[in-house]
Amino acid sequence: MGAILAVTLAAAGFVPEARLDPLLASLVKQTADGDRKHESEFFKTFAQLARRSGLTPTDLARYESGGGARSGLSKGHAVVLRTRSGPYVVALLGTNSASVPGLTAQKLLLFDASGAVLDQLACGINTRYGDLATEAPAKAQADGADLVIRFVPQNPQSPWHNWHTVTYDGKPYTFRATDPTDWAKQGLVRVAVRKGKFGVLAPTLDRADLPAPQ
Repeated sequence: MGAILAVTLAAAGFVPEARLDPLLASLVKQTADGDRKHESEFFKTFAQLARRSGLTPTDLARYESGGGARSGLSKGHAVVLRTRSGPYVVALLGTNSASVPGLTAQKLLLFDASGAVLDQLACGINTRYGDLATEAPAKAQADGADLVIRFVPQNPQSPWHNWHTVTYDGKPYTFRATDPTDWAKQGLVRVAVRKGKFGVLAPTLDRADLPAPQ
């Protein structure tokens, strides 16, 4: 009976649930806030996972827009996403920016169950307009989104902002106030995890920013 059930689940696209790597499981239980020097248990665990993937922790824990803007990331927590292809963990890193104008950013890093870093995505905006926050919706979304980066405006009555930049695959995509999208309703970025990669459901990333003049 067990063999029949396994075959049935496999035919339906499901794979057996994998256990999370112990270090990755620890990351899910830890948080950091205002940790600019990365001395918290969260960032120490994060650094170990980065090194295991052959990556430099300080590079991975830094926001870079791909267009010149950059900032250290001092907030962090992680969530487990369970999909048909197995469980993933997403580390959600953010800034603690006190200056206005300044930069606030969110960076998402995708890990498989073994703790390997698979993909990353980021979004940044000027602090004069507000802050950013990433949510993992508890209810299934019509478009299949697993994560939504939302804009938290300085003025709750006005979600207007002049621009925000989405960075994926090392390329920046800047969206401006002239775009007709209802960003407050949609969110700035809607993401699904698909076969070990981030799939950007919205906005459409079809026109990367032009390189800055040298």
